Amino acid sequence: MFVLDTDHLTIVQQQAMPAYEYFLQRMSQHAPSAFFVSIISFHEQVIGWNASLSRATSAAAVVRGDKQLGGVFGYNRDTRENRT
Repeated sequence: MFVLDTDHLTIVQQQAMPAYEYFLQRMSQHAPSAFFVSIISFHEQVIGWNASLSRATSAAAVVRGDKQLGGVFGYNRDTRENRT
């Protein structure tokens, strides 16, 4: 069992190179069902994007914050639904 912390989760969600490529290579050595995200990481991401939304001073910043916040929920939903 592997628990992804917030930093690992961010690398996967944003596909930040070169860490993403390295991380995927390492993760591919294990079954997808071996990876978990803690409620703390989920909470940290929701709080972070919510704070970003409250600081937004332009429509573009609000749209970006909404998209990212929605992505946090979508990513966690999809991850749960795809468990085998």
